[in-house]
Amino acid sequence: MIPDRCPIYFFCLIYNDLTFENLCVCYEIHVMENLRIHNNLRKLMLGTIVIVFIGICAVVYDIMSDFQDQVAFSHISHELIIFFPLLIILIINTLIFYKYESLIFRNLTIKETELLSLKEEKFELINLNKILAQHLSKKIAIQSDIWNLSKTEKEIAVLLIKGFSSKEIAAMRNTSEKTVREQASAIYLKAGVNNRANLTSFFIEDIL
Repeated sequence: MIPDRCPIYFFCLIYNDLTFENLCVCYEIHVMENLRIHNNLRKLMLGTIVIVFIGICAVVYDIMSDFQDQVAFSHISHELIIFFPLLIILIINTLIFYKYESLIFRNLTIKETELLSLKEEKFELINLNKILAQHLSKKIAIQSDIWNLSKTEKEIAVLLIKGFSSKEIAAMRNTSEKTVREQASAIYLKAGVNNRANLTSFFIEDIL
């Protein structure tokens, strides 16, 4: 992994396929979480509609039974007072549910389109990342030969460009920090640069 402090890190981060993969996964999780919330609301609305519908059916059955039994109209009127509000609630809830379903379907379609576009962009950036990485590696190899860097100096130069500190490089190569610093100074001298930042800029200036 390239350390955050590396001057080239910003460049690599833009075209890093793992970073973009994480972005796609996070967006997909966000879509799935929204879908879960919408499903819970959908179940709640459907449950309300079913309960109200069952209540209306019970009231209608009771009214029909009262008509058959020739019950006084005053009693039936009380049941009608219950029936009409339930009917209005059923109609309103059904309309709201239909409107909600249409809205959710449209939003999910938009999010699926965005996610597909994001994944397509990911693959494009992965390919671009590979091309740029190959170009950068080739340029480093060619320029290292021009500067007459030794095999060890070439390896150190690559680690310096990646942003590793002298301590980290020393640990990786089982040597002392003093040796690494001396090797880095030799590299800067042969390359005609003053420090790590100038060395890194030399290789990426034409890419950026």
